[in-house]
Amino acid sequence: MKNVFEFRYVAAAAILSLSLTACELDNYDGPNARIYGEVRDIRTGELVQQDINGTKIMYEELGFENPDRQQMIFRVNGEYRNDLMFAARYDIYFEESNFVIPDRLEGYEVKRGENRLDFEVQPYIRISDVAIRKEADDIVATFTVTPTVESAVRSVALFGHIDYVVGDSFAQARTTQNVNESFKDTGRVFTLRMSRSQFKSGQAYYFRVGAVVDVANAKHNYAPAVRLTI
Repeated sequence: MKNVFEFRYVAAAAILSLSLTACELDNYDGPNARIYGEVRDIRTGELVQQDINGTKIMYEELGFENPDRQQMIFRVNGEYRNDLMFAARYDIYFEESNFVIPDRLEGYEVKRGENRLDFEVQPYIRISDVAIRKEADDIVATFTVTPTVESAVRSVALFGHIDYVVGDSFAQARTTQNVNESFKDTGRVFTLRMSRSQFKSGQAYYFRVGAVVDVANAKHNYAPAVRLTI
């Protein structure tokens, strides 16, 4: 009987200890800062359009021996927001971008509450003079591609999807043209066609043109999506 009592006593003590430990863990302060902003073309001032899985903003909180690498993703229109930050100093940098990567931002102070941090960058490719229209049995896109770097333009494409996040990652249909040529600062006009038979008649879809440069880990550059009813 004594052994049973002792066992129950030890078990109860262990449970109490675990409960207290859990309470201690739960008492840590939660996120107390928010950061948001946008990425714009340093020359034109336009938002740099993104893929839904496009440019990554990496950040590391300073003060730790081995800080975790964390990331934020831009929205397709070139804006971003993270409401789960802690007030601290961070190194902020980019990976897998669709623009010339700027220098690492070291020791940036994120304060309690709202923090706005915008970026001005040089996109690898500027896409302009976009016209996307229905023409007979096709969707036709005409647009100008102007690379800003010496690297070759790998390909251009027209993407179609039922959602506005249309792009390389989300496309119900796509038409791609391989280019593999370099023509820095020289605008070149492209025309791409896509059959309307790939979409339901009477349904609204989004179409977007993009181009990607031959740079390691480069993401597509885009123009804003256009909504058309088939």
